[in-house]
Amino acid sequence: MKKTHQKPDGTYVDQRARLVAETYEKHVQERLGQLEISGEENVTPETLDKNEKNEIYMKVAGSSKQGHIFGLGAISEALPSVGASSSAPQTEEVETITHRLEEMEADLKKSLEENQQIQKRLEAMEKLVEAFASQNA
Repeated sequence: MKKTHQKPDGTYVDQRARLVAETYEKHVQERLGQLEISGEENVTPETLDKNEKNEIYMKVAGSSKQGHIFGLGAISEALPSVGASSSAPQTEEVETITHRLEEMEADLKKSLEENQQIQKRLEAMEKLVEAFASQNA
């Protein structure tokens, strides 16, 4: 998609091409983040297999009423359909992932608040130790 929708200077031919490319990159990075959280090491874009990258791209680019996927031209006819029959399980999966992400964000917020409280207590204890040390000196 980038080869056909970017000018030689690297700018995109139109806003839609830029938006699709940027959104695709964002989704790839999110997926890589999920893999890191699950414990995989040395995660790079090459970690994702071709099918996973294609799924991300098809979800981001979307398809027209005729089933053409933006940016793929004639080769989109050779790819699996992204019609309504396949979108229902994906919708459930997205909802499940979204719910899990919300839970993780809440846990992270709670952890950050706990860390801030611990940091404040540590600073207070350090001040007490310094005061005690200066009295005994």
